[in-house]
Amino acid sequence: MEKREPEGDGYGPRHPLERLTARNWAIGLARLAVAVAIAGAAVAYAGRETWDVLLKIEILPWLAAGAALTLAQRVLRIRKWAWIVEGFPLPHRPWAWLLRIQFVGLFANLVVPVSEALKAWAVSDRRRDVTPAVETLVMDTAQEALAVGAVALAAALVAMGPGGWWTCLPGACVLLLAALVAAAIRLRPRRVPGYGVRLRPRMLAVSFLEAACLLGAYAAALAAVGADMPAAFLVAVFPLLYMSHVVSLTPAGLGLREALFALVFGGLSRTPTEIAVATGLMISAMQIVVAVGAGGIALAWPGRAVERPPRDDGG
Repeated sequence: MEKREPEGDGYGPRHPLERLTARNWAIGLARLAVAVAIAGAAVAYAGRETWDVLLKIEILPWLAAGAALTLAQRVLRIRKWAWIVEGFPLPHRPWAWLLRIQFVGLFANLVVPVSEALKAWAVSDRRRDVTPAVETLVMDTAQEALAVGAVALAAALVAMGPGGWWTCLPGACVLLLAALVAAAIRLRPRRVPGYGVRLRPRMLAVSFLEAACLLGAYAAALAAVGADMPAAFLVAVFPLLYMSHVVSLTPAGLGLREALFALVFGGLSRTPTEIAVATGLMISAMQIVVAVGAGGIALAWPGRAVERPPRDDGG
């Protein structure tokens, strides 16, 4: 029987995501065309209110600023996640490749929220890789939530007036929950000794930068719709608004985000419901701009094979 040469990098078949995202420019442009057609059909109806927001010329500078901050937050998040993956018995992909997969996932989110599943798939070669891959994603979110909660709690404590103790609750609750989740993952017994999440200062520093980018995007959205809201209040309710990034059950978060903003702003401040909904639409619009722009480039880019040296993980 003829002996078959190893495929890809010589250590086994290339990752399935490489088959879907690599090859050449012609294939890449074809992928992009198919993706645009599918996403366009899905968003044409569900996101029509978002496009109404996008078509207002006066908000374009704020939209561009918020989209840039959203893009920066995604880049920072993947950089941190790649560091987290290094602490687990998983294939260590180049972080730029993981960033590309993230943008492909964001584009896919215009139709169905699958970006987190794609990220888990990106660092899994075998079935037993799935559990630690999901743990890295949970730890990534937990570290970001730690920063969000800490920033919100600090702002609430500084600006808290008489009877304003409740403003400390969102930050304190998110901070405590995130710390418990991070500790549970960090201390869980491992099948492979020596692996686990190391809470390094650079990871926490990047988490605070992520939080700053998200806050900046929210501020840009409020400025775009002309909302007059105290900065301290925005930071205090930041953890509640942040839930729209953690829980994504609809394409690009449309609908749920606007409902959450209306609930938070309308219930905890005197912000009119229409202003709260418009702010949520602005955030959704920023997400869509990043998904279409960066995701389109990621889909069309030919890419290349990922080098995968053998792993000594006891398996």
